[in-house]
Amino acid sequence: MGVEGDDEKIGFVAPPLMEDRLWRHPAEVGELKRVNQSVKRFRSVGKLAICVGVILLWGEEIFFFL
Repeated sequence: MGVEGDDEKIGFVAPPLMEDRLWRHPAEVGELKRVNQSVKRFRSVGKLAICVGVILLWGEEIFFFL
């Protein structure tokens, strides 16, 4: 009673990638903002840890040349 050939043509289509979309859902924008803030904090802590490690390893030599 329906069109018999249409069932085969309709299939699952993946949604577009996030970069390809022109808009974002407000909840998605909020989630991305929280992720970006936590990544910035993580990078800052990592940079601080590297600086402290360098000072602990070569502190005397660094301050000797200054």
